[in-house]
Formats: sequence, structure tokens, C-alpha cells
Amino acid sequence: MLQQNDLPPFIHPSLVSSDPGNHDMEPLTNCMSLILMIRGGVRGNRKLFWRNVRQDCERLCAELNLDKWQVLAAMQALLIYIVVRLDEGETDYNNFDSLLLKTVIVGLHTLVRPGLDVVDIR
Repeated sequence: MLQQNDLPPFIHPSLVSSDPGNHDMEPLTNCMSLILMIRGGVRGNRKLFWRNVRQDCERLCAELNLDKWQVLAAMQALLIYIVVRLDEGETDYNNFDSLLLKTVIVGLHTLVRPGLDVVDIR
């Protein structure tokens, strides 16, 4: 994704190329913008990238009213962040694995909350 500007196989292209006013995919579109930023290789980009990821995780953990599309976008963005984190190893500015995992858990709990229209996969 960093080298070829391709999406990971778990993200359908229509999710990121849809209406720019669609706020349901905001976590994913933010993630894609951050990935483009670190592709530039400018000094300090990684630190800024991880500061934005941390803020996004904190915001997602505090958000209580996400619909299923927002949760999908957030979970896909989190997967990308985790893969980038694993690829680059631990640094002074990306050392918040527990927050990344907490955000994944919050997203999963949001998916299974009563009243959310989720497809039954049985």
C-alpha cells in the first residue's frame, strides 16, 4: 500500500472512492490521507502520523454513537495502523499498542451492541 498506492485486499475500492461528503467512511479516508503523508518520506512525518493515529484512537474510544458503516471504516483503518506499527517496530512516538488494542476492542463491542443492524454470519 505504501509503495504502490493500492488498497489492502480487505478494503473494497468503492468504500474510499465514494461521495466525499460521506462521513461514514471518515476514519478510513483519514487513514488513507495519513498513509499518503508518510509515503513522502519527509523528516518528521512518522511522528506526525502517529500523533494523528493516537488522536483518532482516542476519539473512536470516546465515540458512543457509531453506525455499522462507521465501525467498519474504523476497524479497517485500525487494521492498517496495526500493520504499519508492526512493520516499523517500536519507536518513541508509536509506543501505544495498548491504545490500539483498546480501540479494536471498543469497535468490536460496538458491533455486537443490541440494536445495531449487523448481518448474521451463521
